[in-house]
Amino acid sequence: MVKRDWEHGLESQGYLSAMLRRATGEAPVMEQTKQLVELIGEIYRPGMRVLDVCCGAGHFYPALESIDEDMIYHGCDISPEYVAAARRVFKRKTNAGFFEGDIFNLPFSDSSYDIVFCYTTLQHFPDYREAVRELLRVTAKYLFMRLLLSDHTYIIKRYKPGLLDEKGQPAFVYYNIWDQGEFVDYLENDLGCGEIKVYDDRFNVEIPKANNWDTYTLAGMQISGNIILTWKHVRAVKGG
Repeated sequence: MVKRDWEHGLESQGYLSAMLRRATGEAPVMEQTKQLVELIGEIYRPGMRVLDVCCGAGHFYPALESIDEDMIYHGCDISPEYVAAARRVFKRKTNAGFFEGDIFNLPFSDSSYDIVFCYTTLQHFPDYREAVRELLRVTAKYLFMRLLLSDHTYIIKRYKPGLLDEKGQPAFVYYNIWDQGEFVDYLENDLGCGEIKVYDDRFNVEIPKANNWDTYTLAGMQISGNIILTWKHVRAVKGG
């Protein structure tokens, strides 16, 4: 099966290892996770069903339990390895479940979750529209996203040495920054969202340039190579 651009290098052992350290509590809670918990906590009510799309190893789930330890939480990811890892870590959590699924064709019925979130993923696709439409399809009300938004759209292809496609040619991973105005307009006018809020990302961790991370901070901004990572959190409410 031919992989799409964003699937090359998906199952990096380094990335999986990092996610597992978050999932098991070995590593500290990420700043984006803290903000997600705050945003979901504002609207969450007991009994709500929550779906984490592109969930990796389920590393957001432990922090979400601080809202409600009985939260009905499901994670979905295209990687069988990630899903298997999440199932191992959370095998004793009867209210949590993990499923294989493609964000462009989620294996869930319309409006089957009260809250859907997809964090730090949409920048890796050639375009966000089809994926966001599918995310909104499966939520009954709330959709949360974290992605790169700015005043303009920048289509960025990143090549990692040694990353090749099935034909042995260099494979690229997208790192796109989307025009915030156009993104909000798509949610409101094309998808019919009745309420849209955009929040600044609170990334207040100092990361030196000489580190093992993929990013570092400069003047309070998170940097990856030559790219300033203009992360935003978006909350969209389905319908009018």
